Amino acid sequence: MKNANYKKDRQNLTDEQILKNKDFKSTLEKVNIKPNPITNMIKTWGIGGASVLAVVISIYFFLFLIIFLNANRLIIISPSTSFFI
Repeated sequence: MKNANYKKDRQNLTDEQILKNKDFKSTLEKVNIKPNPITNMIKTWGIGGASVLAVVISIYFFLFLIIFLNANRLIIISPSTSFFI
């Protein structure tokens, strides 16, 4: 408690200052803005959907590369013989 800073001789609030902020509900709404639940849902599903889509595309791309590279390994040395490297 040594670091606490108390104002011992502070001024008393006037009636106008008290009435100005008497509506505590509107004061709290100004300070604490509630996030839109639809926006939070879109963000959550959007990030999850984008990550799942990225994984699916990468798996498809790498499988396509493996199949494409294996298909191009067929080398024809002569018209009668062919083999894989």
